[in-house]
Amino acid sequence: MRRELIVGHGLPFGSISIGLSITNISVLWSKEFLGTCLARFNSLRKKWFLLVMIVVCAILGVTVGPASATAMKPQLDDWKAGGTSLWLNTTIDQLWPQQLNSTYILDGACQTAGSNDACPSTGWDAFGEGYATFWPGLEVEPGVWRALPRYVRVPAKDSVLELQVGASDQNLYSISPTMTTMPQAVIADAISASGELWPVAAWTVTQLGKTRFQYRQSSTYNIGAIQPATRIKCNVTYGRDTPSFPLWGDDTLVPYTSDPLQESIKNELNRTDLALNWIELPGDQFESSSIGVVVTIPVGRGGLDLIACNVDARWMNLTTTSGTEIGPRMVASSLNVYNSTLDWGNSSKRVIIGPDWAQYLNPIDPTTNKSTFNTLAAEAGIGTNQPITVATPVIVESLLALMITNGLSRVGYNSTIQGDLKPELVWEEQFLPASGKVFGYGQHAYEIDPELRKGYMPLQLTVTVRGYAYGTNGAAIITSLVVLLTYSALAIAHSIWIICFSRMSSNSWETISEVTALAMNSPPTSALRNTCAGISTIQTFSQRVRILAVSDHLEMAFVDHDDSEIGGTAVEPNRYYGNKQDLETSDLRRSRLKCT
Repeated sequence: MRRELIVGHGLPFGSISIGLSITNISVLWSKEFLGTCLARFNSLRKKWFLLVMIVVCAILGVTVGPASATAMKPQLDDWKAGGTSLWLNTTIDQLWPQQLNSTYILDGACQTAGSNDACPSTGWDAFGEGYATFWPGLEVEPGVWRALPRYVRVPAKDSVLELQVGASDQNLYSISPTMTTMPQAVIADAISASGELWPVAAWTVTQLGKTRFQYRQSSTYNIGAIQPATRIKCNVTYGRDTPSFPLWGDDTLVPYTSDPLQESIKNELNRTDLALNWIELPGDQFESSSIGVVVTIPVGRGGLDLIACNVDARWMNLTTTSGTEIGPRMVASSLNVYNSTLDWGNSSKRVIIGPDWAQYLNPIDPTTNKSTFNTLAAEAGIGTNQPITVATPVIVESLLALMITNGLSRVGYNSTIQGDLKPELVWEEQFLPASGKVFGYGQHAYEIDPELRKGYMPLQLTVTVRGYAYGTNGAAIITSLVVLLTYSALAIAHSIWIICFSRMSSNSWETISEVTALAMNSPPTSALRNTCAGISTIQTFSQRVRILAVSDHLEMAFVDHDDSEIGGTAVEPNRYYGNKQDLETSDLRRSRLKCT
């Protein structure tokens, strides 16, 4: 702008003050800027260039400072910190079958609870103290309900699974319908065993001087895999009438029975405990059903009440996670059933459960000689020869959902990680970000025959660490970098233009005081008449101004568009203006126009 004032065709009067207050964003809606916009220029290209630069520099003036502070501050975030590929000696169809039947049960090993860890009922006792025993004290007083536990911890082979449960009870935190989900046991064991190797790898490379993960706050290990989820709705049928099953999507009740079911109910008339009757529901009426179950509850004098339940069990694509924040060997799902919506649509795969497999969910408890469901129901407060309460069907829903989801999670239980760790200092490097990157994905810490891989199921363990680091995560840091890069590009371009093309620079009139001094040393002009109390019209700011030399004196002059009324000559570079004898003793030495 100074160059245009000195050796160019001049600038609008309002642009002079804009240049001195460019760091104030309010210049963009000032009269000075509006006057500059309306002013006549000898070149339209030069006018638009000046206006665009004013807008850009005004925005940069108020954003460069905050952007610098944001860019210099390390971010507390989750960063990719490596991982490894894994292979399990199973297949997708074996681990997540679409139909479950007795072929997935060990021969003769699952009739009794606790007989084999691979049985569908294994871990059922965790539902007692961890969940069922909270039901009897749930209603503090009529209409006032306490909350149920949201998680039940169930042991697996090499990990502890976090089973999420949401029941449609009467407390403020209930959800409808009742649903449960938990990680697949074999996936949880894999993430527990392999995930615990990452801290060892990070510590090893730290000893070698690579300390980028030394000051992490936490580490998390994730495997994107399928896991079971179950939702269930139950309906009470009083007496021995045909049970009515609720449909998904609405509150419609559909009566359904079969000869085997009626025979089972008839045989249970003289029982004194609860019984589960698993039944295949026809697909044309129950298209979203995995299996049906009728719970018979003795009510005295040979009477029975029935609770008919419609079960929808799915394999869902979720993320299985473990890490320091959850606790050693604790494995959970990244999704919270209370805060998120499980996808029960086409993206999940419905499991068709056969009654011959489901019966092994409810084996005999050798300590009580009763079925596991009876033991859990008694702990939850469901007794025989007692009337059904409003809580009874919800208790049944939650216990059945826990049992089914737990059983599904143990499919493929005996599968294990294949291969051996690579040699020392090799597998550690493979566990960390590839190609020496600070952050990113890992490689292959396990060595396995390529031919064997073809029959195994691949998994990918990813590790994230939480801590302070510099990166480009988030809109704030990206915006800050854009601002700083724009500012740097302008500064570099201006420097190149000054050095290589213009070859002229000046530090004169950098402050309002210096401009005021120049104006006071200039003769009065009719262009500023009636402005002694302020400027209220845009036209005044639109008038063109130049700095001219009058003898050895510099003045600010208002000129016509065609320069017809110029009263001076152009300023000459590298020349002193003012009284040379006073240059060493007064501020008149500041009158030198420094041009190169």
